[in-house]
Amino acid sequence: MLTRRLTLTMAAAVALGTAGAANAQVITQTMNAAQQGTNFTTNLVFNKFDPLNGTLNSIDFLLNGTALGDATLSFTSAAGTYTFTAGAVIQLKRPGGASTLVTILPSVQDPEALGAIPPNPSYHFASQTTSDSNSLLGDTLAADLAAFTGAGQTVTLPFIANGASSVGGPGTATATISTSAFGSATVVYHYSPTATTPEPGSIALLASAGLVGGGLIRRRRATK
Repeated sequence: MLTRRLTLTMAAAVALGTAGAANAQVITQTMNAAQQGTNFTTNLVFNKFDPLNGTLNSIDFLLNGTALGDATLSFTSAAGTYTFTAGAVIQLKRPGGASTLVTILPSVQDPEALGAIPPNPSYHFASQTTSDSNSLLGDTLAADLAAFTGAGQTVTLPFIANGASSVGGPGTATATISTSAFGSATVVYHYSPTATTPEPGSIALLASAGLVGGGLIRRRRATK
């Protein structure tokens, strides 16, 4: 009975000492791509994970983007419903731009019933704004973990926005279209902190406390 009680006491003490080190932690970074006319590429620079902090287990990539569009019809060959689609294809690429991490497709439509132009004057569609978001969660690819690890280093991710706006209808149409976009990317590192080893003095103190506790238990039993 005495041996079992001492074993449980020591196990509890060790568990308390290591619980904090076992908890996973996160580091979050967000970078913005300013609004500009499509088609464009903005390089977003993030800090790499410092291996001195622990072990990188996985990475989350979150992409948000907004497209803004304007269109003016100057000619249509037939009356009918003409639809202005404002949109963009926005991608977050891996370092070097070789492959895609996340893609979003912000898009909105504005259908308008119009007569033939001319003789009607040109028609300006209402300006459109649309947003989208997407993510790649829990990326554990060895190549990605390695590419995002390095003490005091940075990693560059291309943010690419290409216009996807158009005007369509029942006849031939001549339109002037402009599209711009902006957005942001977030990188989240999930890692396990480096376990801290107790100092020799702390270990000796813990062992000493266990021995003293055992001695007190024996002494109390001996006096009964």
